[in-house]
Amino acid sequence: MPDKLPELVIYDFCETLVSIQTADTFVNFICNFTNRGNFISFFEIFFKRIRLLFFLNLIFPKLNFSKKLCLYKLKGLSADELAFYTEKFYQEVIKKNYNKLIIEKLISDVEQDNIVVIISGGYQPYIEKFCNEFNVKYLLCNKLQIKNGYLSGFLEGKDCMFNEKVLQLNTLIKNEELQYSNSKVYSDSITDMPLFKWAAIQCVVSYNKSQQWPIIHGFKEIILKKDA
Repeated sequence: MPDKLPELVIYDFCETLVSIQTADTFVNFICNFTNRGNFISFFEIFFKRIRLLFFLNLIFPKLNFSKKLCLYKLKGLSADELAFYTEKFYQEVIKKNYNKLIIEKLISDVEQDNIVVIISGGYQPYIEKFCNEFNVKYLLCNKLQIKNGYLSGFLEGKDCMFNEKVLQLNTLIKNEELQYSNSKVYSDSITDMPLFKWAAIQCVVSYNKSQQWPIIHGFKEIILKKDA
């Protein structure tokens, strides 16, 4: 048993470690090269015009209909194609949108042998590459369902969002028998309030100016500059 237990430090991915939302961006990036999902895109545009997706997401935010509809564009994509376009997406999009200040904090936590966990509603293929690059051992995120070598257009398991992040984190801690002295969360989004409430220390990543909700809750805040 070490003299001092490490900290458990949790990082969101989208708009925290990187400056963009990645899930739909990843799907559309692949579609731009493969000419996939045109039929689904037609319905996306139609539903947006009549504001159906807006109202569905407003009434049932945890079901995230727009995200599921977007993901379905990848139905039938082969595992080999997925691997190819994941690498391309990582090099051309993810690396160009690093939040260097937050990544520096992650690197410091890894070097101090803290327990670092990335928890994200993004997709495993490209976030796994990030974890490999920065020596992050633990990743909880959405897995793309593959059947007989092809994407089904659905997730494997539940969407890693809202309280599901806490449930998966608790399962990880139990299964890995993680021992830690303190817990800290970095995230940009109020949708991660279950994680913020779970952790002892809360660090909100904001852009250009302070937000009201971190102030109300007494959370620490890191303000980054971001082009409009």
